[in-house]
Amino acid sequence: MAYQFAVYLHKKNPSSWENNKLAGEDWLKGFRHRNKTLSLRSPEPTSLARAIAFNRVNVNKFFDNPEKLLERYSSCIHSIFNLDETGIKPVQKPCKILCAAGTKQVGKVVVAECGTTVTMCNCINAMGNALPPAYIFPRVNFKQHLLHGAPTGSLGMASKSGWMPAELFVPVLQHFVKHMNVSAENPAILVLDNHAPHISIEPIGVAREHGLVLLTLPPHCSHRMQPLDVAVHGPFKQFYASFADAWQISNPGQSMIISNVADLSGKAYYKAFTLKISHQGFVLQGLALTIVTCLTNLFLCLLSLQGRISTVLTKMRAEKRQCHHLQTCKVKHQ
Repeated sequence: MAYQFAVYLHKKNPSSWENNKLAGEDWLKGFRHRNKTLSLRSPEPTSLARAIAFNRVNVNKFFDNPEKLLERYSSCIHSIFNLDETGIKPVQKPCKILCAAGTKQVGKVVVAECGTTVTMCNCINAMGNALPPAYIFPRVNFKQHLLHGAPTGSLGMASKSGWMPAELFVPVLQHFVKHMNVSAENPAILVLDNHAPHISIEPIGVAREHGLVLLTLPPHCSHRMQPLDVAVHGPFKQFYASFADAWQISNPGQSMIISNVADLSGKAYYKAFTLKISHQGFVLQGLALTIVTCLTNLFLCLLSLQGRISTVLTKMRAEKRQCHHLQTCKVKHQ
């Protein structure tokens, strides 16, 4: 486009531009130097379904639901939770290293090209608090030693694939409900995606029994609307990769196994699931703004009501003083 625009303006172009019908690298460097607000970024791969589904109509429909729920249950910001799973593997992702300029191939030893997946289910609330996670190990029977080094209070289970089946989501939900301190008198809202185990009959029954309202995200929009995906799981994966890389350096010749996953992920958990990062997920997603808006509207209504009550009381006091003054005048006249 730069070459075409230069031809349209009848500018004199270098011979390389004319031969390639394209602007050169020197022009691109100069253009970036003149425009400091531009930067070269690697785009995140986004499927066509996600690109189409993430639109203004779906997003607006979703944000109508939290407002209605907040008005109905009078929930506070600490009663909004988000639950999501992420996969971790006993294979470290090498971190960047320094090497001689001009080196084309830089290698680093890893335990395997691809490892088995361990599912880690996490839950946070809009205040930034994180609940103890749940692990699904790719085993037929769960062994307690697999949770060595995991965050305190973590739940461990096993499935053949290592993924979250529908029958295991019920105990996982009960595990989180136990730490949420929710009931029919103290309800809470749980935001989660439309994964099949999340919306089956049994988890919905458990949620209703404990006063937990399930709020599902629009399909194919979790990459932009799920607080855990937006702000928390990215730093968590980076911390996990750095700890796994450090473990491999400290244990040369040894292979990382499934029993090391809980220990390494536990260290990354305490680094990534902080108040600031977890709360930032709700801020970036926009749900925190919705909560604050609803609470602000409620506060303004209370202020308006308080102002009306103050006006009525002021009028009553004025009338009382006037009556007292008239009675005093009558007595003096007599």
